[in-house]
Amino acid sequence: MKRIYIHVPFCIAKCAYCDFYSIEGNSMQKEYISALLKELEDRKSEILWPLKSLYFGGGTPSFLDFENLGLIFNYINDNFGFEDLAEITLEANPENIDAEKCSRWKELGINRLSIGIQSFNDEDLEYLQRIHSSEKAIAALKIAKNHFSNLSADLIHGISGANDERFIKNVEILTTLGIPHISMYSLSIEDRSKLRKLIINNERSNIDEETQARQFILAAETAAKNGYFQYEISNFSKPGIESQHNTAYWKGEPYAGFGPSAHSFNGTERRWNIADLKEYISAVESGAKYFETETIGQQEKYNEFILTRLRLVEGFTKQEFEQEFGEENFRKILLKTQNSPYFSVSENRIAFTREGLLISDALMSDLMEV
Repeated sequence: MKRIYIHVPFCIAKCAYCDFYSIEGNSMQKEYISALLKELEDRKSEILWPLKSLYFGGGTPSFLDFENLGLIFNYINDNFGFEDLAEITLEANPENIDAEKCSRWKELGINRLSIGIQSFNDEDLEYLQRIHSSEKAIAALKIAKNHFSNLSADLIHGISGANDERFIKNVEILTTLGIPHISMYSLSIEDRSKLRKLIINNERSNIDEETQARQFILAAETAAKNGYFQYEISNFSKPGIESQHNTAYWKGEPYAGFGPSAHSFNGTERRWNIADLKEYISAVESGAKYFETETIGQQEKYNEFILTRLRLVEGFTKQEFEQEFGEENFRKILLKTQNSPYFSVSENRIAFTREGLLISDALMSDLMEV
């Protein structure tokens, strides 16, 4: 595996919609780094070097002390190294970004920032329980742009109370600032999130799926007019600025995940670490088991291929599909898709149309084997 994901579980505050594993505060950084480095050492044989990509996700990786981040880079540089054009991404929030940090991150080797903006409207940010303001978001992006040419910003559409004009303004601000990569996600109400509880208690209004779909179409059109192309359901970029690491996920490439709750995939087996920092640290340090694994059967492999490859706007080719699942299965999927307005189908490739992308979850479910 030539791609590494590292999960940093620390956040200043937990956002209302978030369902990723994280904890508030960073008092356990030292213990976390010790366990993380031990996990890297214990699993060294799984890594093929030099690395193609390294991705720090979370949580809020930009909340990690520079010295501790440096310890991770020291280990990786000493043991694996990077290819010349390797992509090294750090997820960051506006409240953690300043000129000094950007300079020091770049010195370490980070060459891509993925910044959680979500909205440039303060009412939206309050609904989501984000702790930065719209003013801080714009200032952070300007600072980051002075240090990094490869920048991505996240937006959320379908926020209750945010009309179409308000959301499109978010996209226009990013295009005006010259941010070369934009990720646009529909707001979802996750079972374990604060937002679900707030909606149940009538402290927040619920989302509207029709509004989400409409705003997504408008946003995609606005991005296209400004020279961005959609290469994945939720991702738009200038040419050559696509996320290498995330695209590898969607193409089914192997990767190794480290840290609490991190997932790994080696092509035949999936592995996931325990989603509890204290238990993760204790188990790693003592040599106890801190992960679960499952072998992926042919049916699950087929379904995952559909789920991941059709997320890409390019879809998949006949050759790619038949190499994994044979000619007969390709003929079956061709029959299901070739007369549908939601699929772009040729003898050699199957992909979603723009309309298909909007209802992709339902369409992919219809293609899966049960």
